[in-house]
Amino acid sequence: MLDEFINTFFYSFLLPIKEGFQIFVWSNAFYFSIPILFLLSIPHAIMRFFQVAKKIRTNYYGVLELFVWLSRLLQYSLIVFIGNDRPVGHLFLKQEWTNIFQGFNLIDSNQLIWGLVGYCIIFGIYNIILHLVIRKNWTIRLYEKVFHSNTSNKEAVHSATILVFKNLFLIPVSIIYLLKLFQFI
Repeated sequence: MLDEFINTFFYSFLLPIKEGFQIFVWSNAFYFSIPILFLLSIPHAIMRFFQVAKKIRTNYYGVLELFVWLSRLLQYSLIVFIGNDRPVGHLFLKQEWTNIFQGFNLIDSNQLIWGLVGYCIIFGIYNIILHLVIRKNWTIRLYEKVFHSNTSNKEAVHSATILVFKNLFLIPVSIIYLLKLFQFI
């Protein structure tokens, strides 16, 4: 009975965390070793900050949102191509994408399920740590120093600051993690 419990705990919690953490470390190393990937995250972070903190709605909102999603698509495509050591000049060739998607057929469903469990645990912990570390008072003081004005909507500024960190660090790394998990890189 105790052996069964230990095996269940190991295979359902500890093993996915161990393997997930290895992929997480690899994903971070990959992301931070290629500066263009980080630079492409900056427009997303800025746009999301102003959307939430300033509640900006302009006539150009649709164009700005389109720009953000196109740059995100470019970022993810670069991740796939660089991760597969493919020439970036072949980004729009159908044959290159066909070769990349062939790795999807090699996925073991059991391994994928445990990989997704590890993903949920790792990035759940990442989100919790992010929310615990980024304190509301710190974000308000930072906002006041950067923009030289007081804000009445402290909750929006706090949420916007967390969103900046997520768009700069968490989201790209989690996408790299998933692309690795689904064997696209």
